[in-house]
Amino acid sequence: MSTYRPFFKLMTVGLLLIFSQTTLAAPLPSKTAVKKNRVITRVIFRPPLSNKRPDRTTGAGTRDSRRCQKSTPSTTGKNLPLMALVPMQQSGGLTLSERPTFWVYLPENSAKQVVLNIQEQEETLQGDRSEPPLKPHSQTFFTINGASGLMGLTPSETSPPFKIGKTYKWAMVLVCEKVHPDNPVVTAWVQRVAPVGFLKPGPALAQASWYGEQGLWYDTLTALAQTKLAQTPDLPQVWDEFLKSGGLEPIPMDAARSYFVALP
Repeated sequence: MSTYRPFFKLMTVGLLLIFSQTTLAAPLPSKTAVKKNRVITRVIFRPPLSNKRPDRTTGAGTRDSRRCQKSTPSTTGKNLPLMALVPMQQSGGLTLSERPTFWVYLPENSAKQVVLNIQEQEETLQGDRSEPPLKPHSQTFFTINGASGLMGLTPSETSPPFKIGKTYKWAMVLVCEKVHPDNPVVTAWVQRVAPVGFLKPGPALAQASWYGEQGLWYDTLTALAQTKLAQTPDLPQVWDEFLKSGGLEPIPMDAARSYFVALP
């Protein structure tokens, strides 16, 4: 038996060396993997450097009347005006969607309907300094019955899809009694772009964070609005910080309504 002891000792030492080398050679978790598993605590909008506001479209302004004449003043203490939720410095933003959702804030009003009107910016000749012309794209009516607060409007599924690289002007008109040029309105612009990366399916908050990093305003806003408060208790703070990164004042996201179906 003593004859084999050196042999067993050599085998033991060899196995220990192999095990140590295997352990040392095992790859550490990559930064990418760690990043995928991180907990999302904030969503920030980072506008792309190449983002340029079109010449023809206007910002998120309103007519002099910010609500229907028969509407009663706010009783909630939130005297926010009718507004489109778009970055203040750009008056619009980018999207990957062929039919993005547009978000507006409606003060207390007596309107029964709103109209989402979209126009497509036409191409101009190189060197042409005139304002790019607009052509009709689609028009969608929604029933609101005096609803107020945060509201998402998505074009009808029968409307033409947005084309990649094209810029569009959208307007939300508050129909007080009937369609009239003096009805309150907000306008902004949107451009559809091609995806610059791959977004894996996941929680809405994680998707919102990815969209924000890519400078996709409309997609970030929609993903945030679709995040469930029960699963994200600090969502109101995340929401306020995101709006602030776009130059907007805090707007309550409670009782947010989404309208995806057009009237027949």
